[in-house]
Amino acid sequence: MTAARPAGGDSAPLPYVLPAPGPVTDNRLSDSTLYGPSIQASSINGGVHFHEASPSAPPVPRQLLPVPATFTDRESDLAALITQIGELPDYAVRTVVISGPGGVGKTTLANRLLHQVSTAYGGGQLYADLRGYAPEGPAHTSEVLARFLRSLRPGAQPASVEELAAWWRSVTATQPDRPAIVLLDNARNAAQVRALLPGGRGHLVVVTSREHLAELAPDGAVLHRLDPFGDMAARQYLTRCLGEHRVAREAGAAAQITRRAAGSPMALALTVAHLAADPDRPSPNWSPAPRAGSQQIHRIPPSPVRRRP
Repeated sequence: MTAARPAGGDSAPLPYVLPAPGPVTDNRLSDSTLYGPSIQASSINGGVHFHEASPSAPPVPRQLLPVPATFTDRESDLAALITQIGELPDYAVRTVVISGPGGVGKTTLANRLLHQVSTAYGGGQLYADLRGYAPEGPAHTSEVLARFLRSLRPGAQPASVEELAAWWRSVTATQPDRPAIVLLDNARNAAQVRALLPGGRGHLVVVTSREHLAELAPDGAVLHRLDPFGDMAARQYLTRCLGEHRVAREAGAAAQITRRAAGSPMALALTVAHLAADPDRPSPNWSPAPRAGSQQIHRIPPSPVRRRP
């Protein structure tokens, strides 16, 4: 490469002279830690702006348990509960307590009820098993609150249960036009429930418990006692699970099973599981425990049954 010839000068080309090198920039860091975004450049003119992508919002929670296809009876319970919920004021948190002995079907009814009314509650469906009667003890309030908050607004959370409860009420109070459903399953006492009530208005909280939880009545809660199945409903449940042909064929055994189950859906379900596991076994060989809600299946002496060769 040659340099341009000066006007009126010698015709010989002039050598090109390279400019002197500038100062060297060292971008290395020693004994330092860099946090956040950075730019590597020799010089910057003007302001620098960093724009971080907004985190994607969590999906609207849909945590209700599925309703089994064998859901039976309870039409009168559903109708009464829906009517009572509609009569509760919309300026408060609507609370319903479904109580009854263990195994009577409280959780199944609560899920069926909430699925039926869910379209009126666009803020989400939250579920928590409070483990009120678990051998290891009930669920910690802070554990349940933290899970609820992560479902609605992920991120850092306060440490104390009082701050978590206050934040939970604040988060749920900011969506007055989108009330939420909260199912608190297996509550032991009213204190467990009160610590988990959302803030704002219009939310629907359904509680299941073996206790009546009458302490919540002064707060306006609806108290609904769930009874065991009647004989007709128990037979209908067996028919849905085992098939109409088998129940009709062994009507005596079906009557014995429903009688000894004492209307307990759990006792019936456990018996059905044994019968379904061995379709060829005659039904009189199995019967639920005589106490409603028992989780044991007792073998009873088989009645003489003539098998086909």
